Amino acid sequence: MTNWFYLTLFVTFVSCSHHKTVENTAQVSDLPTHYNNKLKTGLEHDSLQYFALQLSSIIEMDIPDSLKRQYRYVQFRYLYRLGEVDSAIHELRRATDYAEEPHLSERSAFYYRALMNAYYLQNDFLNGLGTAEKMISMLGEQDYKSKALAYNYIQRVYTSMEKHDQSLSANALAYDMFEQAHDTANMMVSKISRASIYFGQQNLDLALNTLSEINIDLTQLSPNINYQYYGNLGAIQFENHLYSDALQTFHKAAYYIDLLPANVKISALINNYLNLSHTYYELDQLDLSSRYIDSVFWYGIDDAHYQNQKEALKKRLEIAIRKGESPQQISSQLDSIFSYQEDNYENRINSELIELKNSFAKEKELEAAKRIVEIENISFQRNQYLLLTLLLGAILATTLIVFYYRQRRFRMEKQNFLLHQRLLRSQMNPHFAFNSLNLIKSEINKNAEVSSRYIVKFSRILRALFENSTKDYVLIEDEVQLLEDYLDMQQFRFADRFEYEIINDIPEDAEITIPPMLLQPFVENAIAHAFKEIEEKGMICVMLTLEEQSVQCTIEDNGHGFDIKALRPDSSVQLIDTFLRKMTGHGVSILNKQEGNPEDHGTIIKLKIPFKLLTA
Repeated sequence: MTNWFYLTLFVTFVSCSHHKTVENTAQVSDLPTHYNNKLKTGLEHDSLQYFALQLSSIIEMDIPDSLKRQYRYVQFRYLYRLGEVDSAIHELRRATDYAEEPHLSERSAFYYRALMNAYYLQNDFLNGLGTAEKMISMLGEQDYKSKALAYNYIQRVYTSMEKHDQSLSANALAYDMFEQAHDTANMMVSKISRASIYFGQQNLDLALNTLSEINIDLTQLSPNINYQYYGNLGAIQFENHLYSDALQTFHKAAYYIDLLPANVKISALINNYLNLSHTYYELDQLDLSSRYIDSVFWYGIDDAHYQNQKEALKKRLEIAIRKGESPQQISSQLDSIFSYQEDNYENRINSELIELKNSFAKEKELEAAKRIVEIENISFQRNQYLLLTLLLGAILATTLIVFYYRQRRFRMEKQNFLLHQRLLRSQMNPHFAFNSLNLIKSEINKNAEVSSRYIVKFSRILRALFENSTKDYVLIEDEVQLLEDYLDMQQFRFADRFEYEIINDIPEDAEITIPPMLLQPFVENAIAHAFKEIEEKGMICVMLTLEEQSVQCTIEDNGHGFDIKALRPDSSVQLIDTFLRKMTGHGVSILNKQEGNPEDHGTIIKLKIPFKLLTA
């Protein structure tokens, strides 16, 4: 149900219609309207580049500022369509520089809102908030509508940052401005947004009361507003366990989804199908729950938001377990989860590598273009040959130095990125996943209750792998929980091989986050190798303590010792050692107990893990 909260943030953004001021000039044959109309025809990439180049030359002409800012806005649209986001935002920021005195016009306010939204799409919340506050300071005292839209934007940013108190304050200001502007429709949108914020705080009573204050005929308003209203109301009813009421409400939302624009219809439809599936599941109508989950996959689960993918796969597994389907069917659902995890992980890695490659190529193109422009714009005079030679030499030397250091920085960033990805890939032995699945399959008919418990543990491990593959830091209690689940699954596989103990001396109220998946390879190594040649039962002890700059972790076992010389350069231990040295300056310390006492045996491994405070 938390998906509804974030989807609401997207569809509540109010887009304002605007008119274009066309100014004649003898120096420009094609006005901004001409280039805007070209965009509507769906230009190819080469055509976009051609017209963007034309716009660049027009902007440099001696034309009125009012016309120049219109061309910059159109140039922003072309560059954004080309994927040159930084250059596009630069053009839009320049368009806002031509501000009227003493107050912004409606057109200038539109440029500010476009710039704010561009920052929002890039998650550049700091610049977005700065632009919104600057816009408010430049608006006229009675320009209530523009102020309301600016406060509405501030609310969206703070909600995305999960700063709910600031979001509520901005929402109250936006509502007041809409009221001053007599904009009833957006007043209702503000109330729905306020209920969504309360829902995000899990303050369900306030959320429900806020929606109940909407006392006008919603059918008079747009389908978008009706969809937001019923979607929020259904989510609140579901969280209050009013499943029958929630079911009716979600079906009402479905009616208005069919009336939404195509660019938001599919994502809203998938989200609503997930809500209906959850509700039918709670009402024990498993066939209908399964039907709506199947509809999610039919509409295209691969293109859905990652959170929706995870929810759909998880719900399929839950339905299969509750229906008491065969071990083969349950295993098929688990295989699907594992397959989607691998596909999402590979796609994310490939997209990030492509982005790095494209970014580097664009930098080279920009540097080459800059050198050409500099050379073409230099006027060669007979009495300036010496000065020109020195100038070109300095430019060339500077360019080569900058190019060299950028290449070096890119190689280092790419190396660190690939190192981190190899580290994550090496953490979970794929044999563990397949062996666990086979073990659950073989045990499910013998002891369904025990098998069900370990299915939950295994699902939790997979879910953690899903989430951790996209995060640099995770809560330490989540990492400890993952380690416990992993050790429990290994005990399930090797019942008599070992016992374990986790001693966590970090205070419970310390909101500490650490890089994920750094402890599991060491306990996996002990289970797989350390206990093979000892007569007594194996014992693994993991101790965690909080130091000033790091989390001190000690992993001790009573195995036959650790052969450091046998480590491969690409092993998990070596990768973690390299990673920690780059992060903290301290690598992994491995001590065989026999070195201190020949009669003792086992290994003590120590590592200092960097941490961040959650509130930082």
